[in-house]
Amino acid sequence: MRITDQVRLNLRELSGAFGDIGTDFPLIVGLLRVVALNPATVFIVFGVLQILTGVVYGIPMPVQPLKAMAVIVITQKLPADILLAAGLGIGVCMLILAGTGTLTWLAKIVPHPVLRGIQLGLGLQLAKIALVDYVGNTAAKGYLLAAVAAVFIYVLRNNPRCPVTALLLLAGGLWGLFGERFSADVLYDRMNVPPWRPTVPTIANVITGFWVLV
Repeated sequence: MRITDQVRLNLRELSGAFGDIGTDFPLIVGLLRVVALNPATVFIVFGVLQILTGVVYGIPMPVQPLKAMAVIVITQKLPADILLAAGLGIGVCMLILAGTGTLTWLAKIVPHPVLRGIQLGLGLQLAKIALVDYVGNTAAKGYLLAAVAAVFIYVLRNNPRCPVTALLLLAGGLWGLFGERFSADVLYDRMNVPPWRPTVPTIANVITGFWVLV
């Protein structure tokens, strides 16, 4: 099968392309505010991997465990060394689970209410962070913008030709740059691509990252 048979570039695909980035992008920004990571490096690697998975599989590949990890790191303010060690640990675990077929077995025995409960808990944590640490910082204006965005999403939720998430991300970016400047200054100060240096996590970081995040 040719790549062009899997990948289509049209308005419908543009709308769907931002479905997963609607949660990924805020989580990445949240991680950059908490963890000492370089924004340019993170966005470059993330973008390249998203393109590669789209070309190889032809469908969006949301990685839900990494979203759960991001929420835990943000809420508990874990250091970068533990996050890097956990990323290595979960990569090895997913490789073993998928390669041995254990992943399919786990999907059959884990009840769906457990998965829904985890998703609900993470959603509530994110909502709390958004309302307390971000929306609340702008007083009434923040809550008004959040309410308008919620109505906008509800009205256009079933319109496949309108990239709702893309428009909201654009509006949020413009507001951050020219409105309240939530994190623009912080990101600007660190928006440079440093020389790549391999990092070897310590045993203590591996154990902590595996126990807390993996």
